[in-house]
Order: sequence, then structure tokens, then C-alpha cells
Amino acid sequence: MIPEIDKQTDALPPGRYHATQAEVEAMFLTSQRRKELWQEWQDATALLNSAVDIATAWLGGSFFTSKEEPGDIDCVYWVDAAHLASLGQDDQTIVEAFAGGGSLAALGFRVDAYLVPWVSNPTPIPRGVDDRAYYQGRGYWDDLWAKMRSGAKISQPSRLDSYPRRGYVEVTIDGYGK
Repeated sequence: MIPEIDKQTDALPPGRYHATQAEVEAMFLTSQRRKELWQEWQDATALLNSAVDIATAWLGGSFFTSKEEPGDIDCVYWVDAAHLASLGQDDQTIVEAFAGGGSLAALGFRVDAYLVPWVSNPTPIPRGVDDRAYYQGRGYWDDLWAKMRSGAKISQPSRLDSYPRRGYVEVTIDGYGK
């Protein structure tokens, strides 16, 4: 369940909140622009999903705040690393558009997307360099999405900017079991 926007930060309270697409729609599709952005995210997700199974997507940024007219949706797609290794050329081309990280404007989507390989490890202990890199990357994204600027984009970062002060949403697409 997605909590209400925190009135002090105008963002979700710190944490990762599991939600369905319908729950996101019910809470955040409050304007025509938001509906258009959400449709673009759904279209981008369908394009990526045509090439590879998507375990889950972490969603954040200004779309998940009280901002009336957000500019885009920020998304990290988690895809099984083993699936990425076995893609054909056409699917690889689609995945590369997402794996580069950043704006999908060239594809017509106002979505900032990143694709991160999910590494299956049934133990809590890293088995090698791939596991360590995965754990580091997962921690990086969680930490990054919990932070928010205390001033304008051009202002110098402050200590406050390093505190976990906002949350983000996780939407399961295909799940981890595929």
C-alpha cells in the first residue's frame, strides 16, 4: 500500500512501497499530464517486456510527489541477469536502449529508465565479484532514491541532501520466478 504524501517534504515518506499498477493509478493519475506520463511508462515497459521478462520496477522522482506537472517518470527495471545473457539480436537492441540509462526521449517516452541485472543468489553471502557488484548496485539505487535535494538543482548539495527523506514505489511486472 502506498502511504499519503508527507506534507513537509511533498514526497512519499522514506521507504520502498510495493504497489500494483492500479494502486499507482488511483493515487497519482490526478491530471491529464500525469495520465500521459503513466501511459508512456506503460508503453516503455511493454516495449522492454517484449524483449525480456522484467522482474520488477522501482518508480520514483517528481511523479511520486505532490508536484502537479511532473516532467517525467523515473524508473529502474530489474531483469534477471541470466535472461540477459541469452537474448537474440533484436531483443538485445531493445534492451540496450534501456541499459544505457537515462532518458528514453529518443523513443518518444518521457521516462528516465535504467536497467539493472538482478543476480540470483539464494544465500545472504556474496559468492564472488558479480554478487558483490549486484549488492552494491542495489544499495546504490535504494540510497539514491531515498535522497532528495533541499534546494534548487543548481545549488550546492548540503548534508541534508544525504538523508533518506523520500520513498519510492515498487511494481512487480513478471516477478522473480520466471
